[in-house]
Amino acid sequence: MALGPPNIWIGRSRAFASLVEAAGDRFEEALEIVEDYLRPVADLDTFAFRMTKDGADGKNHSGRFPAAALRMLDKLGGPDRQTAPWNIGELLETVATARPRQHLPPGRF
Repeated sequence: MALGPPNIWIGRSRAFASLVEAAGDRFEEALEIVEDYLRPVADLDTFAFRMTKDGADGKNHSGRFPAAALRMLDKLGGPDRQTAPWNIGELLETVATARPRQHLPPGRF
């Protein structure tokens, strides 16, 4: 059974990513639910910025949930390096600081 044309999944991927971001303390749980439905999307700049932006508690998603943030970035960022977010270095640095032994997917980032 076909799941629809790829452009439909781009919109759904953005919606699912927003849902995960809005889950707050349940970020990892929300990601587990929608992870299989996430597809690469272009223009991840805003997403990557929000992942590193401190919330009211002074923390951010990439610092609080480094492994999950990295998995989500891997799902949303396609193989084309030109579509990588402008602040990908900052996001990866936040993950590395929060969890120094976190391994990057081979050949990514």
